[in-house]
Amino acid sequence: MKRLNLTILSSILLTASLMTIKSNAKDNIYQTYTKPIPKTYNLKELPKEVQEDIQSIQNMKYLKLKTSSDYEIAISNDDGTYSYIQSEENLNLAIDIANNLKNTKNQGIPVVINKEGIVIYATEGIGRIVKIIDGNVDTTNNYTTNVYKTSELKSPEHTYINHGYIDDVPIIEDNGQVVKIEVSGYTGYIKKQEDDGSLNIITVPMNQVNNLSHYTVNSNNELVHAISSDITSTPKYSYQTLGPAPSFMNQNTKYYSYDGNYFYTDINQLISDAKLDNHNNAINSNNPYYNYYQYLPGRSKTSYTSDDINRYFEQYTPSDSLLRNTGNYFIKAQNEYGTNAALLVGIAMNESDRGTSNLAKTKFNVFGTNAKDGYVEGADKFSSIEECIIRVSNYSFSNGYFNPKSWKYNSSSLGNKSLGANVRYASDPFWSEKAISRMYQLDKFLGGDTGLKDYNRYLLGMYTNETSVKNTLNKELYSILPQNTRTKNTCKGQVGDTTIVLNEKDSNNYNIRPDRIVPITETNINGDGTYLWDRDGVINKTNIKIINEKSNPNTDFTTHWAKSYIIDGMNKGWVDTT
Repeated sequence: MKRLNLTILSSILLTASLMTIKSNAKDNIYQTYTKPIPKTYNLKELPKEVQEDIQSIQNMKYLKLKTSSDYEIAISNDDGTYSYIQSEENLNLAIDIANNLKNTKNQGIPVVINKEGIVIYATEGIGRIVKIIDGNVDTTNNYTTNVYKTSELKSPEHTYINHGYIDDVPIIEDNGQVVKIEVSGYTGYIKKQEDDGSLNIITVPMNQVNNLSHYTVNSNNELVHAISSDITSTPKYSYQTLGPAPSFMNQNTKYYSYDGNYFYTDINQLISDAKLDNHNNAINSNNPYYNYYQYLPGRSKTSYTSDDINRYFEQYTPSDSLLRNTGNYFIKAQNEYGTNAALLVGIAMNESDRGTSNLAKTKFNVFGTNAKDGYVEGADKFSSIEECIIRVSNYSFSNGYFNPKSWKYNSSSLGNKSLGANVRYASDPFWSEKAISRMYQLDKFLGGDTGLKDYNRYLLGMYTNETSVKNTLNKELYSILPQNTRTKNTCKGQVGDTTIVLNEKDSNNYNIRPDRIVPITETNINGDGTYLWDRDGVINKTNIKIINEKSNPNTDFTTHWAKSYIIDGMNKGWVDTT
């Protein structure tokens, strides 16, 4: 009852404020200013897109407050200005006033401004991932923000993100303390303000958003993700080319998506659907898109040889790159430890800046292993590039990110922030996209006139029900949990993970390529990440759906009596597609 009375009182005060706003319109407009940067940070070792993002946030405009109160309620006008309404000491009450104001016929978007002159709530807005400490924007990428499964923010967190790699996220809920967002395929909760007072997210009113991240189709009919580094200024994007565009998308159109599965031509419809937990207004509402390279399990093989990979490195790396002439190490890692060589190449190209990063040249570290945000100096050191590729393939991937027994495991695909290696490998929400853009580049270059050889090479299946993966002797290898129930304390598969469908075992079951070849209760082969390609898994057909159409292999054996055996051998990696 007390809150209701406060709300009624605030409505009365609000009405009075609105009556005077027109007569004092000029005096109500906020002045803006920028703050000097407290210290200079060397950005040279950071990726270009991170440098642009951090430099953009340094130019953030603050609002010169009208009062000394903790919060002020204002209107975000379509011309880019803000008009003062009234002040409040209580955040919840300030939010109530803003929401009530939304229901009036007044033009513009009601917002709440904190005592630092920063908009922290808007009735219609986009979240901007930042780090603001003591009122000053952070000019490093030393800090990460945890993303949780529930609004109670209970540990363990699902994943984490770094403000240097991302600018915009849709706000689905905002109670003033906790914000529900969607980031790189995952819908979760972040703390708006940490206990030390630092901010993790601010709000940009929708009428002041200039250039959101989006997808387009280029002239080569390829899908391109334009990732914004500043949604409040002139367009600043980094671009990732992700592969052939889906058939339902057209050139010269902007598509909005924060999961890469469902696409919208209207950002407001995207947010509206997100609040209702559906995708009814997506242009592909009944046909989710799954990028092949992104959902391809790591337990697969590239079509290309070590010589092919060396040709790719020669074409796409500088002459001083440490990745040159290393193709045989990637193929060795693939064959012995079950880690797709092209996938590893994509990661290495991204993490090492094409084999030229300081970590690569001083520590032979081309995967950024243990290069933590804010403490890159602690990254692993190797004796050679060969040791790096083999050891990381073995222990980090085969026995870690690709292993259902490991706390790092979230499906063996590169994935996004919902599933796959991206969940725990990197704070960059688009780390997987940057790797798969290199996988696609490799496939396009080496495929040449004959076309893509890796793309749709395998038939991909996605788990749809709680079940288990068994071996051919009917012994459980690992279980598949219900969706969004896996944590780093429950290291198993999950609905939504993908696998490679090899063939039909019988009328009820598929043979698949399992992420783990021995039961979780047993020690891995040789006690490490050794992977044997002839160990099939078995899954009931009712627990899996096919998410792509496999490309037809070369047709020179179309009428051969052993066609089915050849295709089976290709699926298992025993026979090259050529």
